[in-house]
Amino acid sequence: MLSLITVNYNSSKAISNLLSSFAITSAIGFDNIEFIIFDNYYSDSEVNKLKGLEEQYSFVKVIYNKVNVGFAEGNNIASGYATNDYLFFVNPDCIFSVDVINEIFQLIRDNEDKPFFFPIIDENNKDVRYSFRFPFLSHYISNSKWRWYTGANLFILKDTFNFIGKWPEDYLCTQKILIYIIIYYLKT
Repeated sequence: MLSLITVNYNSSKAISNLLSSFAITSAIGFDNIEFIIFDNYYSDSEVNKLKGLEEQYSFVKVIYNKVNVGFAEGNNIASGYATNDYLFFVNPDCIFSVDVINEIFQLIRDNEDKPFFFPIIDENNKDVRYSFRFPFLSHYISNSKWRWYTGANLFILKDTFNFIGKWPEDYLCTQKILIYIIIYYLKT
C-alpha cells in the first residue's frame, strides 16, 4: 500500500531518528509498508551505518549508489524500486508525530487520487512558512494565488508520479501546470 522514500547523503543519524519515530508511530504493522533509502554515496562508514539500519528494521530497503546523483534523480531511481501504489517522499531529518501513519491511511481512503504534502514543523510544533508568492509588488498589493509550496515531504499515487514525469530536475513544475489540487495537511 505505502512506499516511503528518502535520499541519504551523510544523513544516517537523522535517518536513524526518522526510522525510530516511524517504528513507534506505526501501530498498524508493516505488512503493507516499505521504507526505501536511496544512498547518494558519501563514505564507506555511512554505507555501513545504513546496512545496520537495514538489519535493524525489516521494512527498510537500501539502494546503494556509488556516486551522488542528487535529490531528484535519487528519488526517481528509488521510486522504481517501490512495490506499492502510494509513494511518500520524506526528508531524512523528519520525525513522525504520534499516529501520523494511521492518519495517512485515512487520508488515502478519503482522497485516494490527490497528492498532498505536509508542512515543515519546528521543535515547538509551529508551522514554518509553507507557501510563497513571486516577489512582485503587485502580488502583495492585490489578492493573488500562491505560486509554490514548501514542505518536508510529499505523498502521491505512484501512477500520478509516473504520469507527471517524476521529480523534475529543474523544479519548475507548478501546481497550476499539473492541474492537481494539492492537499495541505497540518497535523504532522
